[in-house]
Amino acid sequence: MVQRFWEALMRELGQDSEFHIETGTYIEVVSETLARFPDGWEARAKRICIGETVVHQNRVPAVAYFPEIHDLAVAKLAVHREKDVEFVTDLVMLGAVERETLIERFTRVPRTDQAIIANGLNDIEKAFARR
Repeated sequence: MVQRFWEALMRELGQDSEFHIETGTYIEVVSETLARFPDGWEARAKRICIGETVVHQNRVPAVAYFPEIHDLAVAKLAVHREKDVEFVTDLVMLGAVERETLIERFTRVPRTDQAIIANGLNDIEKAFARR
């Protein structure tokens, strides 16, 4: 049931949905185990109940987490896809993130290879050098 809820949510609000086309904004559903947020991210995130779903025949709230912007940037760099690096670079260019905060949090990302950490730190420096 939970899987069907998230699939329906992505159809309605995800990339290439009517909502995305109309607003230019979309959501991405990411599991806790896939995302690589820095330590302490949950305390900084905003939580919003977006409905209910059924788990093992019990109705439970469906809660969306909205990570603080530095935590989101760090998670994007940990994945290290080109579009994620561009996203973080855009945040830097807009003045939405601080260099020291990104570096401090990026060095505390769990389950991330040291080569990716080094690449991410390099990407942070490049982005701020362009600013």
